[in-house]
Amino acid sequence: MTVEEFRKQLETPYAWPGGYAIIGITSDGGMICIDCMVKEKENIEDSIKTETNDGWRIVSFDNSSNLDSLEGELTLCDHCSEPIE
Repeated sequence: MTVEEFRKQLETPYAWPGGYAIIGITSDGGMICIDCMVKEKENIEDSIKTETNDGWRIVSFDNSSNLDSLEGELTLCDHCSEPIE
């Protein structure tokens, strides 16, 4: 993942087709919602540039349609704890 790839993805916060929310996958396996990626853009870009494994380095993207939540459970953003839907 490069900073340019990260910035480009922020321009398109929803997957097409389907309109599912984009989520960032961090180097430690965490998931960050699009709102937190926008709010923490500077921290994420710094971690990508320096390849720091501090919980902010986004290594890939996915979308919320691929989350394997058990029925009745929500997948939460690892930063804000809000549901990723």
